Amino acid sequence: GKLINMADEGLTVTPSSARFYQIISFDDGSNELKLLKVVAGEEKEYATFFYATEDANLSGGGISLNFKKGWTWLLNRKTDDDDVPYTGEPNGFKWYINFD
Repeated sequence: GKLINMADEGLTVTPSSARFYQIISFDDGSNELKLLKVVAGEEKEYATFFYATEDANLSGGGISLNFKKGWTWLLNRKTDDDDVPYTGEPNGFKWYINFD
């Protein structure tokens, strides 16, 4: 992977020099490990690991996310219309793996 400019994704990045790297899941070649919040057998939220090269804010599309330099949990709440991202601690989440 490489560091990406989230402005290329249509977001406003402040400061514009900040670059990011995202880990969505861990994969050993055949199995995938994800950090999820599951309620009544249904995935309600998922967590990804986001790296920022410096303190930065991402905004656009009705979101505003603040990142500290280094690694931050980016959480996504699933709704009927879209996923709603926010930063915080993945409380109540568990690791899930798909075994082929």
